[in-house]
Amino acid sequence: MFGPKSPIINGPYGIIIDVFFKIVFGFNHHLRRGSPVSVMMGSMLFRKRTLVTRANFLLFRSFSVNVEKLSDASAEIAGILKQENWRDTLVSSNLSIEINPEVVLSVLRSKRVDDPSKLLSFFNWVDSQKVTEQKLDSFSFLALDLCNFGSFEKALSVVERMIERNWPVAEVWSSIVRCSQEFVGKSDDGVLFGILFDGYIAKGYIEEAVFVFSSSMGLELVPRLSRCKVLLDALLRWNRLDLFWDVYKGMVERNVVFDVKTYHMLIIAHCRAGNVQLGKDVLFKTEKEFRTATLNVDGALKLKESMICKGLVPLKYTYDVLIDGLCKIKRLEDAKSLLVEMDSLGVSLDNHTYSLLIDGLLKGRNADAAKGLVHEMVSHGINIKPYMYDCCICVMSKEGVMEKAKALFDGMIASGLIPQAQAYASLIEGYCREKNVRQGYELLVEMKKRNIVISPYTYGTVVKGMCSSGDLDGAYNIVKEMIASGCRPNVVIYTTLIKTFLQNSRFGDAMRVLKEMKEQGIAPDIFCYNSLIIGLSKAKRMDEARSFLVEMVENGLKPNAFTYGAFISGYIEASEFASADKYVKEMRECGVLPNKVLCTGLINEYCKKGKVIEACSAYRSMVDQGILGDAKTYTVLMNGLFKNDKVDDAEEIFREMRGKGIAPDVFSYGVLINGFSKLGNMQKASSIFDEMVEEGLTPNVIIYNMLLGGFCRSGEIEKAKELLDEMSVKGLHPNAVTYCTIIDGYCKSGDLAEAFRLFDEMKLKGLVPDSFVYTTLVDGCCRLNDVERAITIFGTNKKGCASSTAPFNALINWVFKFGKTELKTEVLNRLMDGSFDRFGKPNDVTYNIMIDYLCKEGNLEAAKELFHQMQNANLMPTVITYTSLLNGYDKMGRRAEMFPVFDEAIAAGIEPDHIMYSVIINAFLKEGMTTKALVLVDQMFAKNAVDDGCKLSISTCRALLSGFAKVGEMEVAEKVMENMVRLQYIPDSATVIELINESCISSNQRVEADAVP
Repeated sequence: MFGPKSPIINGPYGIIIDVFFKIVFGFNHHLRRGSPVSVMMGSMLFRKRTLVTRANFLLFRSFSVNVEKLSDASAEIAGILKQENWRDTLVSSNLSIEINPEVVLSVLRSKRVDDPSKLLSFFNWVDSQKVTEQKLDSFSFLALDLCNFGSFEKALSVVERMIERNWPVAEVWSSIVRCSQEFVGKSDDGVLFGILFDGYIAKGYIEEAVFVFSSSMGLELVPRLSRCKVLLDALLRWNRLDLFWDVYKGMVERNVVFDVKTYHMLIIAHCRAGNVQLGKDVLFKTEKEFRTATLNVDGALKLKESMICKGLVPLKYTYDVLIDGLCKIKRLEDAKSLLVEMDSLGVSLDNHTYSLLIDGLLKGRNADAAKGLVHEMVSHGINIKPYMYDCCICVMSKEGVMEKAKALFDGMIASGLIPQAQAYASLIEGYCREKNVRQGYELLVEMKKRNIVISPYTYGTVVKGMCSSGDLDGAYNIVKEMIASGCRPNVVIYTTLIKTFLQNSRFGDAMRVLKEMKEQGIAPDIFCYNSLIIGLSKAKRMDEARSFLVEMVENGLKPNAFTYGAFISGYIEASEFASADKYVKEMRECGVLPNKVLCTGLINEYCKKGKVIEACSAYRSMVDQGILGDAKTYTVLMNGLFKNDKVDDAEEIFREMRGKGIAPDVFSYGVLINGFSKLGNMQKASSIFDEMVEEGLTPNVIIYNMLLGGFCRSGEIEKAKELLDEMSVKGLHPNAVTYCTIIDGYCKSGDLAEAFRLFDEMKLKGLVPDSFVYTTLVDGCCRLNDVERAITIFGTNKKGCASSTAPFNALINWVFKFGKTELKTEVLNRLMDGSFDRFGKPNDVTYNIMIDYLCKEGNLEAAKELFHQMQNANLMPTVITYTSLLNGYDKMGRRAEMFPVFDEAIAAGIEPDHIMYSVIINAFLKEGMTTKALVLVDQMFAKNAVDDGCKLSISTCRALLSGFAKVGEMEVAEKVMENMVRLQYIPDSATVIELINESCISSNQRVEADAVP
């Protein structure tokens, strides 16, 4: 009988548990390879590869390699390389300038230098000069020479560098085969092909490794079992069963002898492919004593229990498989119990077993238990390797438990272990992710002190973190530190810095970083150029953005949808729609199709500018090109149409969206509900709300606030109250906007008692009333002539609005418009002496209200004094301020004093609006200063050509024309009227006489009305 720890018994049990266990974890979802027969016969893909490789090999053998006569330069270099101080001799000679890839290749293939170490040093020295890329054959010849002298590790380093150049594997293979022909008889045992295989495996290039394996079969080379197992294992880990069967078939064809581990992998592959029976067949062939078990985790556990009952102690490998599987299905307590069982049965516990359980605990967000296992390892005397700490710290950092990660990190140092780059990098990334950039930077400094090599990725993490936190200068200093330490920043780091500088309007700094980047030999990529173009376009620096587009194309990079989208959005934002259309056209001509994100953004930009026709055109163009928009696209367009009073068009777009099978979301319905609520069509808004609920969408607080606002504006305060109660029933908590809306509704309806009750309720719920609420309450009190109560409101305004003067301005405005004379005088005096400063510091609106009142009362001296007081308070007078003064002087007939005030306004940078222009032009006409009036009229017309905001009303036009007529300037009046018609101030059917007569009639009617007692 075999003993309890017999490997003959324990091995098969371990394999079958592993196989049955792994089936449980979802390997059956992989595509079947085919029938068992097709699997065992091998894939057609492998046969094709073998045939192609063999054909290539025959081709290589069919021609003789012609070695050209060495040039004088290469012969001289070969001679110099035999000297001890060859590098100094070569640098001091003129030969250094003649060295090029062809010469290097000639030296390497000449076989005149017997010392391969010198050849390697020469090759490295030339490569470090980075004049140009070395030829592929140079790598092959050098690696072959190193293998020929038994320097296999150095040969591997050359092969890895060759692989890092990213040449296609077929070219690398062909080069080695071609160059190996010159070494026939010296190195013909295929060592270099094995090294090439190892190189690709080490780099994780699995498909390339399979290519080398398949191609080596065509050269009649028998692969070692150890290499085959490494490849099979990697293919299993990457779930590449297609390639797994290719390799397996090749091994069978070359009569490679399998061992237990190979059969183990074969069983797993069959089971993953869904061929469980085939897996069983292999298992039974390998060991007759294997017994079947239930194909689930519990079955695997039962099998393990049956082993123990029979006195057989499972192998550590078996326990590792079970612990790993239990962790994957999050049965962590069961996994931990197996660890205890292993200890009780004397099965050795090592780093691997603990790492499986620790990894499972960390993924299950049980960081405390994971940390406890680390301490347990220490108590058991297990030598904890640094990578174990690194793994724990990495996972903890990713999970966001930074305090525990840092505690483990400190414990690692306390135990005498020096953390490696991975541990530092994980902590730094975790801190930066949590916006704790300072702590991340401190760890970076610590890495420098410990002389730990810092990767560009870690530097980039800190740079990105500093940029996100607004410390751009700190981020820039990190980049300079990188360069000083010999770690060259990559294009991603530079792009992050450039992009952030542009976002913060530091254009000079962005350009400086770009220049330094180019000086480092790093060319901007498409993302860098797009960041530049997007940043400059948002700042409306379109000429600079265009220069980078030109540079980008010259460097061989093709603009994409994001590139053109930046120009289109930038020009729309700058109201240069013709230029935007030009780039839309150019984008299409270049074959760049806009995506739905760009189309949605374009539509949104047009809508924001009020260009709904262009927005609809962009939408139709998107549909014509077959680009299917989403709910956001339609929502943006509907919102723009509503804002520009295109209600019917908005409804049509909504129906079209439904017709295309695109389900409206909460935001889509919200646009319609909000639009109709603002129009006062509450019946329509309510029906859309009901439709939304029927579609299974849950209205949020924002939707309810829209309806509440509509009902309050329509005076339907009771319906608004019902809606508020409905929110509570449905578990939706009213927010500050909800209370503001309904308080405003009650104030406007005159129910101050309910308004103040809701005001108190709002504060009890912890919601802070904003300036709008206080303003609404003040206005409501004033409407009911309860000024005293309005003033007491300011005593409750202790939190949230102390710095806002809006409520106070509402009180002042009402007092000066509707209050009694005594109250106006009292308020004015208290404003002047600063008694009201505790309620709110007066702003420009406050002064404008008082100056306008004084001007209308004819108290121009007091108004002028207040005007100077406003300036002394560092408040800038506005166009409203100056217009009030001009109206006051005009009313008092002191027009001579108006003109200096107007000149002062212009000198202060004030842009006159149509009201200001009308007042001053009328003053010039009344004083007979026709020429000056005409200059201002022309100035106003020129402004209106680009800005509709300066458009005059028809009554003002009549007054102007009448003014010109009164001073006998009929010809001037005719010309002015032509411009008024052109700019659509007045209908083109009007005449000067008609307008003047209408002006006279309306004036007579006003006189008659004033005369009526």
